[in-house]
Amino acid sequence: MTTKLSTPLRREIEVDGEPVTVVFSADGVRLSRKRFREGRTLSWARLWELAELERAEGTLGVSKRIQQG
Repeated sequence: MTTKLSTPLRREIEVDGEPVTVVFSADGVRLSRKRFREGRTLSWARLWELAELERAEGTLGVSKRIQQG
């Protein structure tokens, strides 16, 4: 049985040698450089859409769409 995500879960990872905070919440996932408030947020619905696009078009197609906005 899985547990519902009722409170945000914070973890630290390294991206290109820089510490990055990852926050998982019921709304989605947020990435921000450590000690900075602003970052990038991705809703679960948008993440699902991107996964569907990747499945249909391949990784390269999704990367181009993300860069284009």
